[in-house]
Amino acid sequence: MNKYFFLHIPKTAGTSLFTFFRNILGEEQVYQVRDVNIGKQRAEAIRSFAMVGGHLTYDQMQTYFEQERYRLTFLRQPLERFLSMYYFYRQTEEVQRDLSVKMAKSMDLATYINWLLDSEEYKHLRNVQTWYLTGGLTTKRSTSLAERLDLAKENLTSLDFVGITEDMSDSLDFLSLDCCWPLVERIPRNNVTASRPKIEEIDGQLVQRIQEISSLDMELYSYGLKLYKQKKRQLLGECIERRRWELQANTEKTIQIHPSVQQLERKENTRDCNLKEGDTGSREVEILAVDVSGTETYYSRISSGETALIRIIMYSYIDEMNLIVGICIKDDYGQIVFGTNSYHLAHHISVHQGQVICVIFSQKMDLGEGHYHLTVALHTGENLGETVYHWKERACSFYISGFKRTFFEGITGLYPKISYESADLSLPLPMEMSSGVSIKIEKVVSEILCNTRFTALVSVTNESVYNLASFPPNPVYLSYHWYSVSGGESVVFEGDRSLLLRPLSAQSTDTYGLNVHSPHSIGEYVLRITLVQEMVFWFDQFPGHMFAECRVKVTG
Repeated sequence: MNKYFFLHIPKTAGTSLFTFFRNILGEEQVYQVRDVNIGKQRAEAIRSFAMVGGHLTYDQMQTYFEQERYRLTFLRQPLERFLSMYYFYRQTEEVQRDLSVKMAKSMDLATYINWLLDSEEYKHLRNVQTWYLTGGLTTKRSTSLAERLDLAKENLTSLDFVGITEDMSDSLDFLSLDCCWPLVERIPRNNVTASRPKIEEIDGQLVQRIQEISSLDMELYSYGLKLYKQKKRQLLGECIERRRWELQANTEKTIQIHPSVQQLERKENTRDCNLKEGDTGSREVEILAVDVSGTETYYSRISSGETALIRIIMYSYIDEMNLIVGICIKDDYGQIVFGTNSYHLAHHISVHQGQVICVIFSQKMDLGEGHYHLTVALHTGENLGETVYHWKERACSFYISGFKRTFFEGITGLYPKISYESADLSLPLPMEMSSGVSIKIEKVVSEILCNTRFTALVSVTNESVYNLASFPPNPVYLSYHWYSVSGGESVVFEGDRSLLLRPLSAQSTDTYGLNVHSPHSIGEYVLRITLVQEMVFWFDQFPGHMFAECRVKVTG
């Protein structure tokens, strides 16, 4: 089940939102934090809930909760939010010890604004939304107002979704679309402040003073509106593309991924090839390697609905300004499940003589469970009508297991994004460079069932002058060994390889996922994580100990 975190800024319709979350995810899957003094132990205790949220700050969210959670917040027009807070304080019948509530009950609006201007302890109430997004209400950092606003914008941008209270219905529709939740016809309205005057009924000078003391929130709200509009455009664009693919799938037009023998015979520069092996073409632009990996599982066993990266690494012997790269996914029965190419995705690719490039298709694998094979073609012309450089049947395979989204049967369309970048071949590295690389384990299990796969997160720091990449002919991978605690002997030496999905350049650090297979027997083990360059060396075999270790209990 996917997990979510709701950063609930006071008086932004959070009570209604929690009702909405419970209707979607189930009462038992939503935990509303009511004590803002949450600590590590309490945060650990509620991690199993699908939705966690409350009046917690950005720093508390970052410190105590998993970064893998989908993170969202709602902003409200600052003038509306301030008035809602003031009149809510005045009308609440709960026993309150908070001085700001007591003052609101005893003061008219003008006097309350003056009190806030003079109060150092409650200055956060002037710009509550900015303060929640920049750490805490009692932040000790001596930052200027401009620096605090910049930090609030930066933190707001890092969230997965920013909703707008004034546009609640559309916000929840777009949130549901992004999270693959069902459409909700009726939007709940809870904890609405009764008998609150409208803005036009408030004295104009008081309105202006509220806007002045809430100047940070006013600017942050404008920035949040831009983020919200960008997200709407992105989601609508994806819907339009999906609809276009659905309509296109119902027409007679198909994408021809493989060339016919007659086409190849007409090419004077076509080299000898073996059609039975499904590997043909002139090879003037040649496929070097193809791999498919999930962005959450980190290897070729992918959950249905998970985003996967299809990487095609190629070398060009010529200059070709109009290269087209095509992919075709087939099942075990040879049935075409999905095919597209860079031409139909309106992405222009050019290569030069002696250049290595890596083309990446990024797409959600909305496929039924099973085994699939990928065919790749490099050519010119919309549908292989001109030159075929390299066509490779079953260039690689992958497996769909489990569902990240709603269960389905049958074949569905995929809606990829595409990019490409210049790349360098991974040539043998000098052994002494391994001392300039270090690994730190960021996240790993302490106990796991035997013969079970799990994911570890590691950060790799490269202080050498060499780049590390999972490119041919000698790719660098993350890997591991298992050692017995009792005897110290190696139980599994050749651990599975995990790609460095992003090349690690010299003098840089990045975080990667490593797929690990636990030993077949129960016991106490040491998991050693390191790097390996295929057909060259293991990074942990030299002085300097380029590895990271942890103990793992393997149970039955």
